[in-house]
Amino acid sequence: REASLVDLSRPYSPARLNADPAAPVVVCVLKNEAALLPDFFDHYRLLGIERFVMIDNGSTDGTEEYCAAQPDVDLHRVHRTFSWPEKQGWVSRAIAENGLNRWYIYADADERMVFDGAPERSFPDLAAWALRNNIRRVRGMLIDMYSNGPILDYDWPAGSELKDAFPLFDSDG
Repeated sequence: REASLVDLSRPYSPARLNADPAAPVVVCVLKNEAALLPDFFDHYRLLGIERFVMIDNGSTDGTEEYCAAQPDVDLHRVHRTFSWPEKQGWVSRAIAENGLNRWYIYADADERMVFDGAPERSFPDLAAWALRNNIRRVRGMLIDMYSNGPILDYDWPAGSELKDAFPLFDSDG
């Protein structure tokens, strides 16, 4: 692959990497998801996340500005046509720049990772447990959540939580 396909500009980077490898970093690729971000950051911060690497793919709705205003965000900008392989390259590049020997949570802006024992236990607790047990990767299951109406016509209510805005999910499969 041509190196320029994964070049990430960094318009704003106030966050400082925590040297503790048991302090997970959230990596997120996003575009035009400003309405989702307050709940996204609240969720992960509540569970002990202290650093986010956000990769903005040309937002025009204030997403980039919102991320830049967060003190714990390392913001990258990429303006390329989106494709899944490109997204994976951006994420891999961000991880390589931040260090391979640590924990990362890879989540889209509309994804909330949860685990048994949360919120009493934090993501750093989960990472420390995995390290003690020589576990190098923790995998999970994705549950798609839906609104009551047509997905493409849905307007995210300001200040709402993802679970309240999209309360429905598939009960089988």
